[in-house]
Amino acid sequence: MTMDVAAGGSRVPIAGVDDLVRLAPVTPDQAWAVERLFEALHAHNATLDPLFCLGPGWQLALYQHLLRHWADDTGLTLVAWLGDEPVGLLMMDGHVDPALFLHRHWAELLALYVAPGARGQALARRLIDAGVSWTRERGFPRVQLYLTASNAPGRELYRSTGFHLCQEIWRLDL
Repeated sequence: MTMDVAAGGSRVPIAGVDDLVRLAPVTPDQAWAVERLFEALHAHNATLDPLFCLGPGWQLALYQHLLRHWADDTGLTLVAWLGDEPVGLLMMDGHVDPALFLHRHWAELLALYVAPGARGQALARRLIDAGVSWTRERGFPRVQLYLTASNAPGRELYRSTGFHLCQEIWRLDL
């Protein structure tokens, strides 16, 4: 899929859905949709790992994150809309490691979520494709993401879209 996010997104037909799903960068008056989908994503993530539950004041922190992206164009937040209903979310961020490292520029996939009623229609792949396009347009050499070890469907999705395991994070709970 080719998507011109600067032009307000594209309309993408989803098999089995009467309407069309439209992917578009979120605008300030649509921040409520990001909040709703982000909360649903992390409710699910917290079932996989309780440490991924959202903390007090997360809505303000999320809105501040969006404000920064709108001001300096360092990230992408896409919402997938089925009519007026938000059914998918993709959040990307440009990342720069400290100058200690040679390969320090990359894009991070911060959030990917598709509402249960819109799953199985390749919407997650379309959102990933849009994020990869955004990454290429900005000259980042790669996309990285964090994935909970117990998220088997997520591993399969990312593997099937070309991602590969390159690092593990280990934790000691005290």
